[in-house]
Amino acid sequence: MAAEHSDWMFLNGGTPAKVGAIIESVRTQARAHGRTVRLALYAIPLCRETDGEAEAVIASMADALYQERVASRRRRVSGAEGMWPESARPLTKLDSNEGYASRLIGSPKTILERMREFHELGVDCFHLALHDELFNQAVLPRAQAGDWGGVADPLLA
Repeated sequence: MAAEHSDWMFLNGGTPAKVGAIIESVRTQARAHGRTVRLALYAIPLCRETDGEAEAVIASMADALYQERVASRRRRVSGAEGMWPESARPLTKLDSNEGYASRLIGSPKTILERMREFHELGVDCFHLALHDELFNQAVLPRAQAGDWGGVADPLLA
């Protein structure tokens, strides 16, 4: 449907492999209709001074995940493909749209590298939760300027 009727498609978070496969499928189908679809990726950044600090925070969040809450959310979105998939990966369960599963988790440098990776796969826009102060100060201005960790992006300049 997105390939035939939409100008934009908003994706839940996910790994580069998952997101890349969706992008390729949508773009291939859109070309068959003589169309171009732009894609936005949902992500929740968790930025700390070091990768280790960020990984400790996300591990703590995953450890605190209450399994009944996960089951309740899964029942509420039953039938919505892509929402709360069966997965052993706790990052897919920390929020309802898999924002942490995009793994914008780590130091500013690590997050910029991951954002560049998604952009190179075809992500045109990031739909971000902006509650992480270090991300807002250290990463967001560089991403907005197209500075992906020293690799300028002419599409964002």
